[in-house]
Amino acid sequence: ARQLAGIGVPELEIGIPAMGEEERDSVRAVAALGLQARLMVWSRMHATDIAACANLGVHLVDIAVPASDQHLACKLRQDRGWLLRELPRFVEAALSLGLEVCIGCEDASRADTDFLCALAETAERAGARRLRFADTLGILEPFGTFERIAALRRASGLEIEMHAHDDLGLATANTLAAC
Repeated sequence: ARQLAGIGVPELEIGIPAMGEEERDSVRAVAALGLQARLMVWSRMHATDIAACANLGVHLVDIAVPASDQHLACKLRQDRGWLLRELPRFVEAALSLGLEVCIGCEDASRADTDFLCALAETAERAGARRLRFADTLGILEPFGTFERIAALRRASGLEIEMHAHDDLGLATANTLAAC
């Protein structure tokens, strides 16, 4: 669970709707509990995945996008320009379903900082409210984390969320540096 700064309402990420009807039923069941929490689901940057997030009783969707050149080239066989052009369409699709949007930047720790800032600016202009910075490979250290998050903060008014992996035992330290 995450606490929203100043609001005190926990947020829970509860599922991946594109996994199928059983997963969507599970998400609906959690939403039906009436918890004092804002619920988020995860989605790839695919129209059908985002459509699967509709009518589940959740508040937010985290749309995962490859942020590093390595992930763009290997996962999608695309480049930075393609992502910046295409991202608004997916944000708008989620917004049209009544969902707030978080853009989950996969492999952000290996992404070019200027590109990451451009990605944040594009997401913000499209209507996203949050950016998830993922240290997918767990390679960051606290000083580098601080510098990258500070650069994002200067470039964007989006909420910034940290997703730290613990490969080097620094997830907690990196999360605190991000804060």
